[in-house]
Amino acid sequence: MVSDNPLQMFDEAPKSVVPDEFIRDAEIQRIVFQHAAIAILLLKDGRIVDCNTKAEELFGFSWSSIIGHSPIDFSPRYQPDGLLSRDKMNAIFETSHPFGVPFKYEWVYENSAKEQFISNVSINTFYIYNEQLIIQFLSDITDYKRNIAELNMCRSDLEGLVAERNQKLIDLNQQLSLTVEELNVTNSELKLTNDELNKALVDLHREVNIRKELHDLLNANQEKFKSFIDQSVEGISIIDMDSNIVEWNKSLVAISGLSSDDAIGRKVYDVEYEFLPLGRKNPETYRKIKTETLKYIRSIAKQDLRTMEGEVQLASGEVKFVSAVLFPIKLSKSFLIGRLTRDVTRLKNAEKSLKEYQENLERLVDEKTSEISKLSSRYIEIFNNTSDGIAIVSSNYILLEANPALQRMLMMEAEELYSGQVFDSIPQSYHSDIRKMIGALFRNEGYGNIEIELINSNGEKIPVELSANLIDYQDDKAVLSILRDVRERRATEKLIIRTTIEAEERERSRLAADLHDDIGPLLASLKMYVSVLQQRLEDTKHVEIIEVVQKLIKSSIENVRTISNNISPHLIERFGLIASVQAEIDNLKLLIPIAFSTNSVGVKFDKQIEIIIYRILKELINNTLKYAHASEVKLAINYANASICVEYADDGVGFDTARVVIDKNSGHGLANIDNRIRSINGNYTIKTSPGNGFLFILETPINVR
Repeated sequence: MVSDNPLQMFDEAPKSVVPDEFIRDAEIQRIVFQHAAIAILLLKDGRIVDCNTKAEELFGFSWSSIIGHSPIDFSPRYQPDGLLSRDKMNAIFETSHPFGVPFKYEWVYENSAKEQFISNVSINTFYIYNEQLIIQFLSDITDYKRNIAELNMCRSDLEGLVAERNQKLIDLNQQLSLTVEELNVTNSELKLTNDELNKALVDLHREVNIRKELHDLLNANQEKFKSFIDQSVEGISIIDMDSNIVEWNKSLVAISGLSSDDAIGRKVYDVEYEFLPLGRKNPETYRKIKTETLKYIRSIAKQDLRTMEGEVQLASGEVKFVSAVLFPIKLSKSFLIGRLTRDVTRLKNAEKSLKEYQENLERLVDEKTSEISKLSSRYIEIFNNTSDGIAIVSSNYILLEANPALQRMLMMEAEELYSGQVFDSIPQSYHSDIRKMIGALFRNEGYGNIEIELINSNGEKIPVELSANLIDYQDDKAVLSILRDVRERRATEKLIIRTTIEAEERERSRLAADLHDDIGPLLASLKMYVSVLQQRLEDTKHVEIIEVVQKLIKSSIENVRTISNNISPHLIERFGLIASVQAEIDNLKLLIPIAFSTNSVGVKFDKQIEIIIYRILKELINNTLKYAHASEVKLAINYANASICVEYADDGVGFDTARVVIDKNSGHGLANIDNRIRSINGNYTIKTSPGNGFLFILETPINVR
């Protein structure tokens, strides 16, 4: 598709595939366009799609106020010839003009202050991607037209005044002749005639003074006209009816490199031939230039504006493009020919560079389009055939694209999948994490993989690993999400964790049994023998030593019992979780008060789950004692709807969960707790922050035994 602004087409091309020289050329062309000395309009389908700064100054409107309008919108309703502006514009464009060949006309526009100005309009037509574009160059010639009109009016007034005075002189001369004849006829009228003659002489003297004033005025006007010509930014030359150059201003000297002294007095066709490029100079060309020049001068009374454009070569060898306008200057009894010349080399070079740029851009676009087409087909094949779910999501959480694997995962048709937001298939508990991930990606911040759950059309929860990256998608930014089904991995992990925990518990039970069955009886026997020894040595000096040994043996037996219970709590086997927890609380009451509540006194649950919950509570209590500096702990264990809920809280210093989770050497044992909970299909939450205590909530399905 062709851009509404062709000068910005290169900006829309992928920067990674555009050569630096093309970018530089595009910047140069843009600068030339924006800072051109004349107004430039770019039209498509009769509407303005771009303009430069000079056009904004000329019309008195901003760029955004000009774009999208027709040139008719900036014209008065009627043109000076009485035609409606719209009808006259249509007639101009309906006139056949060769493609690529500019044509010119004059037009009256109206600026933002409703002030009308006359513009010399040059139009050319070209095509980009089979779409027709029109470029207009506008020059404000209002002041020039006004100056010409005032000059002609001044000349007409001057000629009329001279003619009037001449007629008066003729009349006076006739009166003087009549007076002389009357003096010859009658002497009686001599005095009267002398008086009239004196009066006529006074009038004649006055007329002479008037002629002198008119001559001075004419000289002053000529000086003004000369000053106007010399100070004009346009190259101005004037040719008389004999083809001689009579005026050659400073701007034309700068354009041509030919001084006014070398130009004035020469034949205009000789000068034109002199500036022809060397390859075009030949007698036939000279004859043609001379013939056309003389033909134009001979028919000057019938001529209007005549435009010419071509390449010239200066004496220095420099080649320039110039544009010239010839026009008649009417005098009282003759004509002069005016010629305005402009250096359009930069404009021509810009047009040439723009054409080359457009050709190169079209070629580059064709090449890159082919490459993109090949890459797109590969990406589409990967997108459609990968086993992982792929979703493209907008910044407002709308699903833009989903591959077949994701549709199969969610058991949804495309119409149903695209009808809502991505959160419709994700449990509420994960929404916050997903919003954080998408927000971080759109802020160009990294974000690691997370695990979430999807809900398919049957209500089944599917655990997936979510990874996401920010991509460009249809002229906007979007998030590319990869969703990998981790059900098999989770099942394997749970099996490994559960097997590990069961092996650990078996080893604990074996070690506890060894302590109880081997070390315990040995200590009991030792205690018995010491008692016998104590009786035999009752009256000896060794009695105190025997008593110390008795105390040590008793303490060792209690420690073996405690260690055995910690390694494998036999209370859970015999009395269940609640009794074991209560016993542990009783043992710790001197270290920290624990407020314990439950609705399950006397109830025993699945032994494996009870042991895991017991281990978790031991880990939590140990963390509180070691790190929390807490003064109180609250514990609640309640059973309802085939699930057990454990709530553990302390009023300690709390901690930063993110730091503790990352730092596996922190000592809090959260990774171990997480593994145990996952092995029993439980869910848990931790709420804590520095200075705000600690809260742990665990829920898991459980059976009563």
